[in-house]
Amino acid sequence: MYDSYRRIMQANSREPGAANLSASDWRCRTLTEAQFRARVYNLCKDKYGQILSGNGRGWYEYTEKMMRGYARLKAEAEGIELYPDHPLMPKRVNALVEYMQRERFAG
Repeated sequence: MYDSYRRIMQANSREPGAANLSASDWRCRTLTEAQFRARVYNLCKDKYGQILSGNGRGWYEYTEKMMRGYARLKAEAEGIELYPDHPLMPKRVNALVEYMQRERFAG
């Protein structure tokens, strides 16, 4: 999960000053692996909405399946390519890109 996070951050990095972001803005820096794990773990706590639940083997799942879909839609809307949920599943082309290409050729 951390490798995917780093790939996404590198592909979508933002420089301080661009889009009026300060250097301390979270979008301008990549978390360390320990920081990332702590943040993901916090999402399993009631205090943070208990959005995720862990299975104890390093895998997490959304407690509400609709949140998973929402997170994927938000990522696609921002142009962020998400890989399959499981490393053994084949990578799929971004659904939003497929839709936009289909609409462009149809019109």
